[in-house]
Amino acid sequence: MRNLQWLQRLRLPHKAGPVFASYLSPLNPTWHQFWRSVDTEPSHSQDQTRLAGTFIHHDIGTLDPRHLSTLDYVDLSDVHRVKIGDMSDTGAPHAATLFYRTTYMKTRRERYKLREQYSEVLRKNQTLPKSERKKVPIDTRKHVPFPPQAGGFFYYYSSPRAPIAGAIRFRITQDGSPTSFASGTDLLLPSGLPWEVPIVVLGSASIASYAKLRQMLLRDGLVAQPLLDKCTELGTQEGASAWHDSRLLHSLGQPFYMEFDQHTYTFWLVGEDGLSVHPVVFKYFFKGMFHKQSPYSGSALCCFERSTLPQHAGTRTAVLRIVKIVDRAVPNLTYRGRLPREGKLHQRYDRVWSFNVDHPPPWAPRNNLAADDCSSMIYMHVQPCFVQYVQYH
Repeated sequence: MRNLQWLQRLRLPHKAGPVFASYLSPLNPTWHQFWRSVDTEPSHSQDQTRLAGTFIHHDIGTLDPRHLSTLDYVDLSDVHRVKIGDMSDTGAPHAATLFYRTTYMKTRRERYKLREQYSEVLRKNQTLPKSERKKVPIDTRKHVPFPPQAGGFFYYYSSPRAPIAGAIRFRITQDGSPTSFASGTDLLLPSGLPWEVPIVVLGSASIASYAKLRQMLLRDGLVAQPLLDKCTELGTQEGASAWHDSRLLHSLGQPFYMEFDQHTYTFWLVGEDGLSVHPVVFKYFFKGMFHKQSPYSGSALCCFERSTLPQHAGTRTAVLRIVKIVDRAVPNLTYRGRLPREGKLHQRYDRVWSFNVDHPPPWAPRNNLAADDCSSMIYMHVQPCFVQYVQYH
């Protein structure tokens, strides 16, 4: 009772009155939730719809762009997820669930709003005996819906130079006729890269729902069994989640997405046979080793190039070019250097970033490169595959 009288003497917002009792009640688990109930407006129905998501189920006949039919046309406009099945195999138990893009709630405000939606479940959980309480998982993922006017066909894109870089893509067309496929455009991500599901992810045996798509690719002769076996091997070694946002590179000049404030970047360089891949891990791309904070935030499409600078004449040196700025670079309060510029080579602290594949600098093992956290791997594994990557470009 004393606590209630003390709270009533505080100058709290007018909404605080009805929640005094809930604060003193065991149903309200924490003091932080009390303040969030005072300061946070109730969530709107449109936010709940966005989090709950909408999905469609559609069976298609093929992923071969040469044999499409009107039944393969799918309208993904404003859809959060789509389940794709094989219309010729009605007895298969699973359908592949595909998303446009998945982001994670990074800010504290986003996490607080999500936790408010779980507050009722948490309060009921607190009233149960400890032996009966259940762990309440709070999913911090957000599935961004497909863009509007996104009707078209799923198809398999095969890279002639690197079969392991193949992927399922989506071609937006004017109508549902297969004849409009050639004049259509691929569905793009906000970064400007094509939306796709890599064959390395599809071949992973750990995702059972992709079994239909694997069978469809084999049946139509779009992929060979050795390729799927290789993808299964890679998925077992690295895990399927490692390939969703992977940077699988098969040639110089191939664009990839980078965030300026990310600490570590993993690239997978495709071997000369088009099937083998070699991991290369770069650290401190945009900041020094002893700097805890990135000099600036933002993102861009980048690519590796063979250097034509005078100081690199006669050497096989790779440089990084900023192809397109996606999110404008915003410097932190202490940074006074240059910011990334579209079309220019990347400079780290006023020096062009470069890597000589034949003579790595002495600081490479401890400052800029790491492979499985083993310095000896820099020269035994990372350097040879980067030499192969740069050699014939």
